[in-house]
Amino acid sequence: MIRIFSIFPSPRAGLAVLCAALTLAACTDLAGPLPRAGVPDELEFSMGGYEAPSADVVLRGDTVVLRRGHWAPTSPAQNDSVKTVPSAQAWANFWTTVDEIGVNFWRRSYVAENIADGAGWSLRLSADGRTVESYGSNAYPDSRGAEHEGEWTPEFRAFMAAIEELAGGPLYK
Repeated sequence: MIRIFSIFPSPRAGLAVLCAALTLAACTDLAGPLPRAGVPDELEFSMGGYEAPSADVVLRGDTVVLRRGHWAPTSPAQNDSVKTVPSAQAWANFWTTVDEIGVNFWRRSYVAENIADGAGWSLRLSADGRTVESYGSNAYPDSRGAEHEGEWTPEFRAFMAAIEELAGGPLYK
């Protein structure tokens, strides 16, 4: 028998310490708010679907790069890109929206099991040592992180508007 918790007076005490440490480690990604201003360390957002417009927003330094595309099997791909350096006010507006709509509470995954075709999206946002990673397929979060299938929630619409403000224009043409 291997004693993993040999430094503790009992296996139960060792298990309690391990559980507490794992709980704290898991919570550090959700504990505390995201920043209220400034450029994040990472921002990647994408959205698209089969035979539908797609958009990718990626932060490169202080520049937000928006790549729009449309793919259909019967026509060639149509793509364009826009580069924008958001102002300090644009970043402040973004962080206000992110806070108000509860991005901090978005779960890792939102998937509508009964919808076979539609749109998918993904988000990776990192700042001040905190990271939110979330994605969905035909399902969208609300301010509490609850899943809503089929239609964009008001919070997801607000997030899309905040991304469009940073990108300097609409995600789709």
